[in-house]
Amino acid sequence: MLPNLLAKHPQAIEKLKRQLAEADAELEARKKPPEDAGPKIIGEGLVIDEWKERRERYLAKRQGEVVADSV
Repeated sequence: MLPNLLAKHPQAIEKLKRQLAEADAELEARKKPPEDAGPKIIGEGLVIDEWKERRERYLAKRQGEVVADSV
């Protein structure tokens, strides 16, 4: 039965083989760890800028507390 079905629909079999190969390739790609390209300069700069802004706000807040305590 199965060999007869395979003989009648060779295009369908080829399509299934192609889909299986694509699925196998995608699975292998998922197994590989992503390449570490290192931090991106733009992204890193934004993180550093945000950290600096937070630090400045924190220091300003602390300075305000010190001034309020000394009054």
